[in-house]
Amino acid sequence: MLNSNGDLLYHPIFQGRNVGQYLHIQQQIGNDNNFVEYLWTNPGDEKPRKKITYSVYLPDSDLIVSASAYKDELLHFIDKSLLKGKLNKYQYGETGYVYVIDLDGKLLLHPSYEGENVRDLIGSHADGLLEKIRQSAHAYNLQMNQHQTTSTDHSRMDIEDYTYQITLDNKTYQKDVLFIYYPYLDWAIISGISRDELNQPTNTLLYSLLTLVISLTALILILMLLLNHRHRKLINVLNRDYLTGLYNRGTFHSKVSPLIKSSNSNNKFKPYSIILLDIDFFKRINDNYGHLVGDKVIAIVGRTMAQYPNVLAGRYGGEEFILFIRDNDIESVIEFTDQIRTQISNYNTLHEDITLSAGITTINKPNVLLDDVIEQADKALYYSKHNGRNKITHYQDI
Repeated sequence: MLNSNGDLLYHPIFQGRNVGQYLHIQQQIGNDNNFVEYLWTNPGDEKPRKKITYSVYLPDSDLIVSASAYKDELLHFIDKSLLKGKLNKYQYGETGYVYVIDLDGKLLLHPSYEGENVRDLIGSHADGLLEKIRQSAHAYNLQMNQHQTTSTDHSRMDIEDYTYQITLDNKTYQKDVLFIYYPYLDWAIISGISRDELNQPTNTLLYSLLTLVISLTALILILMLLLNHRHRKLINVLNRDYLTGLYNRGTFHSKVSPLIKSSNSNNKFKPYSIILLDIDFFKRINDNYGHLVGDKVIAIVGRTMAQYPNVLAGRYGGEEFILFIRDNDIESVIEFTDQIRTQISNYNTLHEDITLSAGITTINKPNVLLDDVIEQADKALYYSKHNGRNKITHYQDI
């Protein structure tokens, strides 16, 4: 996650760094819902690798969530069995079928020879086919550069043809091929049929060619849907804590900040409270029972908080959790917090009580920064932790 200045607000390695100088970051900032392709070299890599990033702006904010993957790894993100099932539906005649290769000729998806190289099937005739596919890729990339965009425009992908010979059972066949270069993955989606089957009545020829075009177009649409679905799943993973399913720290900020801003506009301020909760003696739980049990305790706390649909809940870091609630009645908020604390203590996972300490702050006036509000709740939590634990403190009571 980054903002429009190029500051990395959430990143597993480079959090807090400004990366606005990179061209692909500038392209992400300048476009909404956009695929960006670029070359990237990690420390220790001998040469750069092609990478794809899909970026979306969060509503009513300057925050951008991006999911990236190396091009050569994207096949692992696709349900190959589903895609192969779709491929099989577009077989026609005795020799017509659809398959997918990369620019080196590896058969990525094929009814019978997946994982092999197309050269092993059709010999030296594959070189002409691969050369024409690479020419198509080069022409496409030139066209993209002329339009000064790296987002994939499917309307510019052309169906091209190629003819080669293949010998099976001592008989030579002429095979006609149609293909589309697919720039997301540097794939060629190929559909072919033998010339003998095409040398039939005209209506059969037209039907076969029409089926070729329809099958290629349908396969492109299927790939678009699968990749888009996968990228959205990746973005959702980035928004959520993997143990609890709650919002992570960065997403909690991005969700709550607009709510505070909207409540401050048009004199329609709506009071709210922030609650910070911390699992007591969590290090002791990890030391005594192991990290797997510690993770289970964190997951239990997360599930407990997730059951309240009108409350925004997040895992704020380690064993600490945060809640946003539209309630400024101190007694009511304390009662709600105590309800969560009691629910957690009733779990008998460790044959001992799991207890929580909590800090609460309530905001009754507009124009208070979220970070300042959280700091008040944190001071109240600190008071609870250092005055007996397993208790709730309101900031005003310190």
